[in-house]
Amino acid sequence: MNSFIKETHLESCHELIKSLVNFPSVLNEGENGTPFGQSIQDVLEYTLKTCEEMGLRTYIDPEGYYGYAEIGSGEELFVVLCHLDVVPAIDEDKWTTPPFKATIRNGRIYGRGTQDDKGPTAIALCALKALMEQGVTFNKRVRFVFGTDEETLWRGIAKYSEKEEAATMGFAPDSSFPLTFAEKKLLQSKIYGPGSDTLKFEIGGAFNVVPDEVITSDEYSEQIMKALDELDIEHHFDSERLTVKGRSVHSKDAPSGQNAVVAYLKGLNQIEQHPLVKFIAESLDHPLAEKVVGSDKQDDVSGPLTLNVSKVIIDNDHSEAHLDIRMPVTIDKMDMVQPLIDAVERAGLTYEEFDYLDSLYVPIESTLIQNLLQVYREYSGDMTEPESSGGATYARTMPNCVAYGARLPKYPETEHQIDEYIELENIREAMDIYANALYSLVTKEGDKTDE
Repeated sequence: MNSFIKETHLESCHELIKSLVNFPSVLNEGENGTPFGQSIQDVLEYTLKTCEEMGLRTYIDPEGYYGYAEIGSGEELFVVLCHLDVVPAIDEDKWTTPPFKATIRNGRIYGRGTQDDKGPTAIALCALKALMEQGVTFNKRVRFVFGTDEETLWRGIAKYSEKEEAATMGFAPDSSFPLTFAEKKLLQSKIYGPGSDTLKFEIGGAFNVVPDEVITSDEYSEQIMKALDELDIEHHFDSERLTVKGRSVHSKDAPSGQNAVVAYLKGLNQIEQHPLVKFIAESLDHPLAEKVVGSDKQDDVSGPLTLNVSKVIIDNDHSEAHLDIRMPVTIDKMDMVQPLIDAVERAGLTYEEFDYLDSLYVPIESTLIQNLLQVYREYSGDMTEPESSGGATYARTMPNCVAYGARLPKYPETEHQIDEYIELENIREAMDIYANALYSLVTKEGDKTDE
């Protein structure tokens, strides 16, 4: 392994992460004429300016959907697929320090985006800068693509794919090591039902987060509390409010979390009849959704189908539920979705597809994967096999791309959570790995095919 990373590179990376995190780049569609919000536009422009100062050529889409920075020459295009938007920092009062004011303490950088995906973006950029300072010669064009809408509908990267050149190969630094070679199909759907004269609430949040808390205060609270007692569901009740506790995780890991919305609705279903509440409480009460899609919806490549009920709204006029579904790579989409649609219709409800992303699958034997794995294994000594994931990264938008880091397995996953952070040691190790991976794949000195 080559040692490209110096202390100055680490210090620069820490400062870049802090600068990026300080932009509250949460979706605010159409603000000031921007596609996704002024802060997202600002962080995109800031990142491209930083890349120019590093010595990269830059381009920003005139409409503001994406930007990129590149170096090198040649017909082949190696891409590093990043995104600069973040999920909202819900319950900011519960953060130890402000989510959009990056703070270093206890050997970590805290702030929204430190792990997803501003931290990894900065690490990969600074790894490239370290190579540039060594004077290496690039035998491919290396392009960092900066998306702006990854946490919602991927419209930025869709616009890039529509307008720009596809990659020869590449990776997304938006996952974990050693490497993710398969990503499940991602389906986000909505179920609609009737309104209610008695039930009025909006509970839950973003599609891709398992909700960890429901707080209500209404005439049913005491009755629901008793029902939750009987169901042995964790909750707290005082004279005014009922709080149902869960455990928040990313939707891709729904089985390892505890869904507070579903738990609350299971209690509510005991005392108030409503078709949407009944359907969720009795048919979608488990993240594997076996009651509606069957227990056979899994494969050896990527595992089982999982489902997260992320939000439920009921008012006078209508009701709706938001579902985030991660589906196995090798099974046909409609073989998995049609049983759910049929069950929804039998319940007197309406199904609507909101967004869909097809799966990623790159054979483990590929040159890209073997090179990336070799670098990681030589550095870490970890011989863990590449994995599949329920997560969705930009890697699935281009051929021959995979998710590669930046989190090492020994560090906890904190993305999308309160007090999100990245370890300073994780930054150092990931930067070393990225520098050597890029050296191996995109430089004349490191390309093994030239030897």
